[in-house]
Amino acid sequence: MIELMGFWEYDQFPFCLGGQVTQIRGDGCIETVEFGKGNWFRPWFFLPVPEGRVLKVQLRELEEGHKKAQQVFEAEWTTKLTSVMPEVAAWFR
Repeated sequence: MIELMGFWEYDQFPFCLGGQVTQIRGDGCIETVEFGKGNWFRPWFFLPVPEGRVLKVQLRELEEGHKKAQQVFEAEWTTKLTSVMPEVAAWFR
């Protein structure tokens, strides 16, 4: 038996989640180890577990990099805003 990981759409960056498949319904939806019984997802695609784990690590690294970039961006623009309108500095304490 081939063990699979399924990947599906998600509403936050990197817009994809995945997990090791434990069950597949007749409509193609899957349950996963990571999200547990009763949580069903409609996968975009499947990968064998070893390749799926590599992809999950890559997606996690992208997500972490994206969060760090957003924090840098927000800090930079907050600084610019407070230089134009110092009164708002109190909002960010």
